[in-house]
Amino acid sequence: MNKRNKIIFFLILFLFSFTLISYLIYDYLEYKKEIRESYWEIPSQVEYESTDNYEIIETEEGKVVVNENAGLSFMIPEGWGVKMDEENDTVEIFNVNRLENCFFWIGVDYYIENFPGEKNRPFIVSQQTEGKEKIIENMQEIIFIDTFSALKTFKKSGETSLISAEVPFNNRIYNFILFSSLKNNEECINIFDEFLDGVSINI
Repeated sequence: MNKRNKIIFFLILFLFSFTLISYLIYDYLEYKKEIRESYWEIPSQVEYESTDNYEIIETEEGKVVVNENAGLSFMIPEGWGVKMDEENDTVEIFNVNRLENCFFWIGVDYYIENFPGEKNRPFIVSQQTEGKEKIIENMQEIIFIDTFSALKTFKKSGETSLISAEVPFNNRIYNFILFSSLKNNEECINIFDEFLDGVSINI
């Protein structure tokens, strides 16, 4: 191969290599741009059931809270009060007399989108209640609320106890949360469990 042909050969090789490297760099930059845009977009939108949709009804058996939009109804324990927490979009049930620091919160969360590359809360809880994902021993258990499987989680912090029961259904979660001081914990939990037994979910 003479000198002229060598120059042409190396020139073609250089142009080919330059084109290939340029394409790879462009493809990489486009990939990073796509990831960055996906990361910065609002990943998950959660809408909360408005307290306007809850109605307190007086019956011979006691007070009943009904939410036809969510298909949810439950009875207020005897001697307890109920109020709408508009700031947190929840129903608060509280003890009027004996039990200090013993409250229930009830709310419904609607998950509109998933986080990019992640699974939303209703999916995760569904997997746990169906036995497809492990639950944490001594901290979680599967219970039934009405005819629906629910994930019950126990947490303690200092002198307080927090118990949550989550019922997943499609893109929503029905939340039932108990907050109590440890000195009233056993009695408060018993009342909470009786309360959950009377919850009706009609969906």
